[in-house]
Amino acid sequence: MSLVDSVCHDSFLKVNPGKLLRKKALRQKGQWTMWPSTEPTISELDMEKFLKLISDSLGTPGLPSTKPRYWSTMFYNHPVSDKKYGAINKPDLVLLMQFVEAINRGTITWKDILAVMEIKSRSQRAAERQIARYVECIFNAQPGRRFVLALTVVANMVTLWVFDRSGAISCEPFDIHKQPKKFLRIITTTFQADLEHLGYDHTVYKKDGSEDSFIMLDGVEYKVSCIYQEPGIKGRGTVCYRGVNPKDQSVVIKDSWVDVARAETEVEILEKLNAKGEEALCTPDGVRVIPKIVASEIVKTHRPCPVEGKMILVDDLTSIFRDEFVEWVDGKAMWAWTSKEKEDKNAIRAHCRVAMSPFGEKLETFKSLKGLVRTFRDIVYAIQILYKAGILHRDISFRNILLYEHGDQLRGLLIDYDYAVSVGRKTSSAIADRTGTLPFMAIDRLKEEPSLPHSYFHDLESLFYVLCWVSTLYSGPNNKERAFDRAVLPYRKTEVARWNGENSGEHTMSSISGAKTQWVASYEGFEQMMKQFSTYFEPIFGCLENLQELLFTGVVTSRSNRMEKEELKQELEKEFNLLKESDPLTRTLTKDFNKLPIRMRPSRIVLESFVDAFSETLQELPEEETISDTGGKKSQSGAPVPRGLREFVEKIVPGALEDIDHDDDEEDMKSSRYSSESEDESDVDADAPVEPPRHSLNPSSTLVNTRSSLNKRKMKEEVEGEQPSSKRSKSSVPSEVRSLDKIPRLRSSGHRGQRKSKDHDFVKPALRRSLRSTSRMTSVQEDAK
Repeated sequence: MSLVDSVCHDSFLKVNPGKLLRKKALRQKGQWTMWPSTEPTISELDMEKFLKLISDSLGTPGLPSTKPRYWSTMFYNHPVSDKKYGAINKPDLVLLMQFVEAINRGTITWKDILAVMEIKSRSQRAAERQIARYVECIFNAQPGRRFVLALTVVANMVTLWVFDRSGAISCEPFDIHKQPKKFLRIITTTFQADLEHLGYDHTVYKKDGSEDSFIMLDGVEYKVSCIYQEPGIKGRGTVCYRGVNPKDQSVVIKDSWVDVARAETEVEILEKLNAKGEEALCTPDGVRVIPKIVASEIVKTHRPCPVEGKMILVDDLTSIFRDEFVEWVDGKAMWAWTSKEKEDKNAIRAHCRVAMSPFGEKLETFKSLKGLVRTFRDIVYAIQILYKAGILHRDISFRNILLYEHGDQLRGLLIDYDYAVSVGRKTSSAIADRTGTLPFMAIDRLKEEPSLPHSYFHDLESLFYVLCWVSTLYSGPNNKERAFDRAVLPYRKTEVARWNGENSGEHTMSSISGAKTQWVASYEGFEQMMKQFSTYFEPIFGCLENLQELLFTGVVTSRSNRMEKEELKQELEKEFNLLKESDPLTRTLTKDFNKLPIRMRPSRIVLESFVDAFSETLQELPEEETISDTGGKKSQSGAPVPRGLREFVEKIVPGALEDIDHDDDEEDMKSSRYSSESEDESDVDADAPVEPPRHSLNPSSTLVNTRSSLNKRKMKEEVEGEQPSSKRSKSSVPSEVRSLDKIPRLRSSGHRGQRKSKDHDFVKPALRRSLRSTSRMTSVQEDAK
């Protein structure tokens, strides 16, 4: 089934598009009345009239059960008034649920836009770049959006695009004059198909007369409100809801798009852990630190069945639009090829939903320094519990540590097991199999060729970096962000900014690894780094020093040094194996073991040493007054966002993508200015930042893209000007339309454009895309999260 047939199936439509061809208002003598073939292009305003004519010819713009829909040009010369999700973008046409006068355009934001269309007299690549930006704004403004449709019209060539969590896929460009029925089929779908078939999630619903949203899971109806959304297009697309059941009990409901090729899913990992019983998942004082699964499912969607006009419920997979590209292994869809040439592959993702308890709050909501230290000790216990169960978390990060009430205390909860694995597992078939959130990744895991497989001590190192992150970016409890003094220490001069790829220097995983080695792995460097920490955290500087020593003492410096340490390890292990756990000599041996590299120490020694470091600090810290929610300056997402590995490293696909140099883009833009009335190919101001290089893709193939750079990553954004649009007069004759071989890199994280944070003295970056190496990346990209 072709992409157009899959997206615009007859079952979705009330009217057969073929019948419209006989409408004289639309076509006469084999020509469109609004766009005869003698006219090489069409303007935005004329396209709006053309689509309105099609709508009128249908009899009713929408189904009786839906509000009428309209294609509008209200933003083709004015940016969408939406500062939160993108106030600089000017889509040529947008599909709306209601008719709105252009003078009232300020009432429409990205959350109201169903689909987008971009019209060019030439330059397919520019059109693709722009719709990718618009679609990202839609995804970011509409939590839970499954996919977004977009159309590009370049001269008389039309292309249908579907953007989903596997990237983007398009049909072959077709001539609107030679294939009028196909065009009518697509436009009729935008008017008549249920919202579910335009990419909305029908399982998140509202009730008549209520603005509240609901989800039914395992027979229980939850009133839900979105508490977290992973921005961007491609990737997991995680959305978390607070769900309240009829008994007024709260759970976290997590929706995410999971790579079907993964050996174990988050649900399977948590079920394996929970099978061990409550006690096994608690700290010594009985506090649960591993989530409990309440219910789970693969979300279903309606698709046509062989019986004409009937629908069936099937698993919601991104393979729905990639039938001809799917590769099957032992009867299971494993991945989708990016092109018919089968030169590279892309992940197939399943829409998974899981409800978990207890319900937690963000780490930055800690109420006291003592409570924060207790939380970090709880996470060490969680890592210990996982290790004993033969599981590695592999993504210890700022956002994966929550606080929840247990008795009269806030305690720690380790969440997000999407990338957890069983120790000794077979190699996963997942396309991306190395994971992490960039600023918290262990030094060894940042290397192109890590010297060791991922281990529990890498997770402990990540936990240490989370504490450094908090100590740098916050100046107190209750979301109190730090106000950096530009004259003394601007944010971009901090080490955590460098870890996050936000400093002004080199941005590579190798440079971040080197920075951590210089500033953290050596005691002298770490002493200097602690000067960047907020004064509020001074009482735990001793704890931070102890953790640094536990992680980095005993680094091997030479071959002979390695042999000496191996000999010492063997001697200590002989003594250690003869001692009981309660033997006083164990503490003496612990001090000797801690002189060895962390990988040479027994896991029990390492984990207990970390617990002891936090426990001793808890004993030393005085009780402090718990700060109420009204204290301090609260974070309103103004703090820097930790960036995922995948967002930092673009997955460049051999055979399907190729690097395009800046000079190539500039030359192409120059050549596109073919007359005094030529279009502005990228709709970018002359003074806007230079756009980063793009990649090419074969026609009718999946757009392989990143989840933007770094969760969260940042780039110099293509900024559209505020001055009147320089968009074209479309009466001039264009040159031959460029073949569909240049595509945008999709962002899947972070809201774009630089904005000034209200709470910081630095320019708040829109999270950066991956940084392109001059040569193709191999193992790092293939392992990227």
